[in-house]
Amino acid sequence: MTSDQLTLKRASASRSSLEWTDEDYDVLYDGKVVGRIVRDGPQWFWRIAYQYLRHRSSSDGHEPDQDAAMKAFAKSWRRE
Repeated sequence: MTSDQLTLKRASASRSSLEWTDEDYDVLYDGKVVGRIVRDGPQWFWRIAYQYLRHRSSSDGHEPDQDAAMKAFAKSWRRE
């Protein structure tokens, strides 16, 4: 992983609590959890973690699929 890449990691592999589902992912940047993407009914919900919000116009949203959610997350993440 390079420092300019966002990657997904299953929540079950990165969180010890049972507060996750099979379609629940943490978004990592430079090895740190910076957000979350999770299936929310028929759509996917994405959210940038609170401590990384810094002046972002958009910090969460719903998208039709996981790939679109990751793209929306990345677009918001890179817009500081």
